[in-house]
Amino acid sequence: MEASAQEKDYSIIGSFTPRDVEGTCVYCDHCQPCPAGLNVGLINKYYDLAKAGPAPPRHGE
Repeated sequence: MEASAQEKDYSIIGSFTPRDVEGTCVYCDHCQPCPAGLNVGLINKYYDLAKAGPAPPRHGE
């Protein structure tokens, strides 16, 4: 897939405030770099895993 530089420009995301953002984080890291040095995608991933609870047992375990 080919996209122009304008189509690849996600800088608008940096201007969003929390009340403007909705949806689900897909851990793509387009919100990086965080000014505080946090790995936002990884934090959201582990937060979502924690909310989901323990993993179900695997077959045969």
